[in-house]
Formats: sequence, structure tokens, C-alpha cells
Amino acid sequence: MSLKTKTYPCAEIEKLDVNCTLYKIRVVESPSDMIEISWRDTAKRTLELKLEDRTLKLLDHAAIGIYNTLALIDLKKDAQLLIKLPQNYTGKAIFQSKEEPVHLSSLTSKATIGVASSTGEILLENVCCSQLDIRGHQVKINCYSLDTTGSVNISSKNGAINCNLLGSESDYTVSCNTGNRRCTLNGVTGQGDKKVQLNSERGEILFTFQNGISTSKPTSRYDRKDAFQEW
Repeated sequence: MSLKTKTYPCAEIEKLDVNCTLYKIRVVESPSDMIEISWRDTAKRTLELKLEDRTLKLLDHAAIGIYNTLALIDLKKDAQLLIKLPQNYTGKAIFQSKEEPVHLSSLTSKATIGVASSTGEILLENVCCSQLDIRGHQVKINCYSLDTTGSVNISSKNGAINCNLLGSESDYTVSCNTGNRRCTLNGVTGQGDKKVQLNSERGEILFTFQNGISTSKPTSRYDRKDAFQEW
């Protein structure tokens, strides 16, 4: 199937709500003031885009049927969803997946961003936003060169958390909590304006600062299903 693309002026969108089970979600910075969505539909898989009351919702749908291994491979073939988010977008952006990875990279935005996954990997690289909330269940969460103008919350039930923060310890107040104590710091460090909360029930937590000061581990809070319902 051919590549499909739709664009929306970011000033017209207050909330971007992406909730997929089949697509691998990739988010990068947009070079314009437009939110750009690119994807491919197939005979077995389609993406629905719905704009209502300044909320843009993205949902994927699979054809009804019983899928063996080969059929599932075909169902997820070329299932790449690319979202370009403008730097001056000030609304909320939620990216949720069940089993597929969610990858944000080279992204600077004024948005409040939420990311959730049940079992798919969550990866952030060179991301800066006003507020970030990451919620995993049985999933690895890796964040590299992460920055915020406000606060960061990262929680996972069983998966490990690896969080590399730009700047130094003096820039942040980091609170780290873990149920299994597999963490070099279990408590609070720093008195900076940028607030970081790391929580995990059973997964290991590691966080480091760009200047080499490091610590480890958090506590958990939920299953991914409707993780951002309160938003």
C-alpha cells in the first residue's frame, strides 16, 4: 500500500491522542507548525484519524479473523506510524502502545507528553518537553539525553528504567523509589528546579547525569490500559 500523509495546524489541536496495538510509533520534531502523520494501511490493517473538539485521535484497526503466526507477521508488515510534532505545540500529546515500541527522538517541544506501553520498548533520545510522563508495565524504558522545563515522571512495574539526564545534579531534584531496593539511591537527591520522579516495583532503576554523577531505581503504579484516562 502507498504511504498516506495527513497534516494539521498545531494551533488547531489541543490534544493528540495516539492509541495503537499494531503500529510501531515513532515521534520526531516537525520542521514546520504542522502536526504531520504518515502511515501505510493494508487489506488487514487500517489507521483511523478522528478530529473532534480540538482533540485528534489515532486508532488502528485489524480485520476480524483468526491469525496464525504468518498472518500476524503480514498484519504488522510495514506497520510504521511516523508523527512529526512542532516545537511550538503547547498541547498534550499521548502515545500509547500495547506490544510495539514507542520511540521519540530529536524532539524539542513545549508539549506535555505522555508515553505508555504494556510490553513494547519505550525509547527516548534527545527529547526535551515541558512535562513528561512515562508509564510501562513489563517494558524496558530507556531515556538518553532527556531534558525538561518542568517535570518528568517515569514508572514501570517489571521493566528496568535507564534515565540519562542532561545537565548536572544541581539542575534537578530526583526522587527515586523501588520496591526491591535494586537502586543505588532510594530517596531524593538534588534541589534543582527540574523535578524527576522514578518509580518501579520490581525493575532495576539507573539514572545518570551528563556530568557523570549517577544513581539508580524506582516504583510502579498501573497497567497500561487507559493509563492516561485522567488526561
